[in-house]
Amino acid sequence: MFLIGFVVLILVCGAAYGLYLRSKPREKTSEEWLAEDARDLELHPPKYVVTVPWAHDGLDSAEYYESRGYVRVVAFPSFIVIELPPKSEVQTP
Repeated sequence: MFLIGFVVLILVCGAAYGLYLRSKPREKTSEEWLAEDARDLELHPPKYVVTVPWAHDGLDSAEYYESRGYVRVVAFPSFIVIELPPKSEVQTP
């Protein structure tokens, strides 16, 4: 039951954030916002990130975070959950 609630919460939050990303005020400064998001992610990396499977570059893609040490936890048709492992578990190429 908890997992179902968690998935529903992710879907609702993701839908709301998706609408926000496509809003008119955000379009005017999208490059500035994306640069700020990227900088904040480098300074304060989140433990978990939810991405979309159809994005293959940029902040919405799993590949973006996997190149920074994140690993996939679970994948669904509409979203992917990835995790930043503790520094002792990060594999360096």
